[in-house]
Amino acid sequence: MIELTKLIKLKFSIKNKEQRTKNKEHGTRNKEHRTQNAERRTRNAERRTRNTKHETRNAEHGTRNTEHGTRNAERRTLNAKRGTHNAKKYMKTEVRIDKWLWAVRLFKTRTLASDACKKGKIIIQNIQVKPSRNVKVGDVISIKRNPILFSFKVLALAENRMNAKLVPDFILNVTTADQLELIEMGKLAGQLGRDQGTGRPTKKDRREIEDFTEPAFMDEEGDWDFE
Repeated sequence: MIELTKLIKLKFSIKNKEQRTKNKEHGTRNKEHRTQNAERRTRNAERRTRNTKHETRNAEHGTRNTEHGTRNAERRTLNAKRGTHNAKKYMKTEVRIDKWLWAVRLFKTRTLASDACKKGKIIIQNIQVKPSRNVKVGDVISIKRNPILFSFKVLALAENRMNAKLVPDFILNVTTADQLELIEMGKLAGQLGRDQGTGRPTKKDRREIEDFTEPAFMDEEGDWDFE
C-alpha cells in the first residue's frame, strides 16, 4: 500500500515537473514574443519618425518651391515690365527723312538723299523739306524728277538700309495717275520725237531719253534711279 502511494506521488511529481518545464518553455517563448513585439513596435515607431521627418522635409521643399515659383513669377513680371519700358523707350516714332529715303532704297546713298532734300526735290505736304526733317508712319513723300512727281507713302520706319525684298513692307508707291500718264507720254516722245535724218541717238541723247522715259526704273539691287 505504501509503495503504491509512493508510486502515485512519484508519478504526480514527474507530471508536475514536466508541466513546470512546459510552463517555463511557454514563458520563455512568450517572453521572446513580447521582446519581438517590442522590437517591432520600436521599428514601427522609428519608421513613423522617419516618415514624419520625410513629410516635414517634403513640406519644407514644397514651401521653398512655392517661394521660388513666386520669386520667379515676380522676376518674369519685372522683366516683362522692363521689356515693355525698354520697347517704349527705344521704339522710334520718327526718323530723319534722309535716313529713311536711303534705308528704303529710294537713293543709293544717304548723301544723295540729303542732297535731294537740299535741292528742294523732296516734298511733304507741299513743303520742301530739309534732310533733318523727321517722317512718321502715314506721311506721303513726294520726289521731284522732272517732269514727274513721284509719291510714296510711309508704311513703317527704318534707319538701316534693308534688303530689296523687304522694301514693300515699308513703302507704298502712291504716284497719281496723271503723273503716270506723263511717263507713258515720255515713252511715246522718245519713240516719235526725233527728226528723221538725225541718225542714231548719241550716248548723251540716249541718257536724256532714258531719264525721261524710265523715271521709275529700278536697278538689279532694287534701288530706285533717283539722283
